[in-house]
Amino acid sequence: FPRKLSPHTQLLVDSKNGCLMFIPMKHCTLGKALCGALTLFLAVTTHARADAVFQTPQVRAELMVEHASAAPGESLWVALALEAIPKWHTYWRIPGDSGLPTEVRWSLPEGITAGVIHWPLPERIAYGDLMNFGYHGKVLLLTELKIAPDYAGPANPSLDADATWLVCEELCIPEDGAFSLPIQIDANPTLQETAAGAAIAAARAALPQEAPWPVKFLRNGDTFTVSAQVGAESGQFTEAVFFPHVDGLIYNAASQDVR
Repeated sequence: FPRKLSPHTQLLVDSKNGCLMFIPMKHCTLGKALCGALTLFLAVTTHARADAVFQTPQVRAELMVEHASAAPGESLWVALALEAIPKWHTYWRIPGDSGLPTEVRWSLPEGITAGVIHWPLPERIAYGDLMNFGYHGKVLLLTELKIAPDYAGPANPSLDADATWLVCEELCIPEDGAFSLPIQIDANPTLQETAAGAAIAAARAALPQEAPWPVKFLRNGDTFTVSAQVGAESGQFTEAVFFPHVDGLIYNAASQDVR
């Protein structure tokens, strides 16, 4: 813990003070062992009772659902909303040179299954010569729940989940919360949008989409080139940023030359 560090980073464990220190080795010498240190305090987080909202000094976390009811054979979209206080951030599915992605573990009745997290577009977050990928402010992490056509469970089941996330500024704090949200499953449901329904629908519409035009990738030595043949649509673009979906593909902090 954490699961990934920069290859140029040393992990020191201070068992007396209960903290981890992430030290970028290219900036450090043995005589200055604390230079550039990012300290992760292993604070003991307090589990709240299972509820839809969990609050810490750094993050407000809430489990939300788009519709309060659904029929067997249908899907329900839910979101774990994380809202960090100013200057603090959480992490994307690939955190970058340091950090940890948010994880959600579901406890659902038989006949209801959860898909993977659908991640919104992240930010590039620089820390010294490191580059991380994550979110400032509020982010909705979406998951599609599928209800089996032959669902025979309770009519008013509870969606239970445990989530863990890492929130950072100069310090990084691991946090976790337990969530529970009731829904209704009915053969003839009333399609009523919840208070969070519009926000979930908007977040789903803003998810990254597959490119509608040819995209090519070329790796030549230390250069990784992405080419997109956008044609007449090129005038619509003012910015392009590449985020890797696997670790180690690029030097995350390298400048990206866009033409």
